Amino acid sequence: MLRTLVAQALSYRLLVIALSFVVAGLGTWAFVTLPVDAYPNIAPTQVKLILKAPGMTPEEVESRVVAPIEMEMLGIPKQAMLRSTAKYAIADITIDFSDDGNVKADIIPAGRYASLRQRWARPHLHAVIRCLHVHD
Repeated sequence: MLRTLVAQALSYRLLVIALSFVVAGLGTWAFVTLPVDAYPNIAPTQVKLILKAPGMTPEEVESRVVAPIEMEMLGIPKQAMLRSTAKYAIADITIDFSDDGNVKADIIPAGRYASLRQRWARPHLHAVIRCLHVHD
């Protein structure tokens, strides 16, 4: 089998050389057009809200902080998942957004939506609660 392959390649030298150049050209084109980032973006667009509620137990944080904000965050466009963690005096809310391939175009609106909705929820929150970080 290998002997016939070598015999055919030798009998059709020009075709083998042309195919070699085509494959080498396609490989060079793929190498040049391949986008390479120092830190590839493999995670979906995500927004984190970290809120401080001094002196509150995790149950109070859950009922007085997390629940009102989660209610406001429902219905944000392209929202895939909403999850939260309540610890002593801290609420951590994470919103994942669906990825349509254009990540850079989705990050800014996702952060703006979350920030706007968090501002809408402020009147429902206790006065001592403050937003430490909105990260997108």
